Amino acid sequence: TGLHFTLVCNGNRAIAEGVALTSTSRYFRFVCPHGLDVYSITLRCERESGESAAENAAADAVEPGMLLDSDVGVKVRGQDLLHTIRAEGDDFVRATGWLHLPARCGRLAPSVAYTVENFIEFLAYGFSGTGRVP
Repeated sequence: TGLHFTLVCNGNRAIAEGVALTSTSRYFRFVCPHGLDVYSITLRCERESGESAAENAAADAVEPGMLLDSDVGVKVRGQDLLHTIRAEGDDFVRATGWLHLPARCGRLAPSVAYTVENFIEFLAYGFSGTGRVP
């Protein structure tokens, strides 16, 4: 059973499709089109099509997906964003974050889309409740 991955920029522009993965480490570098503002990169690792669900489950037990080198990370415009990677999926995945922690260590499950984004996002509140953000 073979693994391959696809990269999509900003949710709709394919940068790489069906790139094969092997057991040997390989450095991948993909260049987004010149002048394109990059807001997010989505990475999806999948098994070769045509395999049954049982074959995929057996393969997942032996080869659980894609392993990223956490020392290299996932760089967008030279900035490592691996620590921001999050799994896309149903409400359970989003609510519990059960796939986020392994992904942030570089372990990506097959058939799950992972997204890294280069923006700032946070939740804040004031101690008194009367503060405001200018």
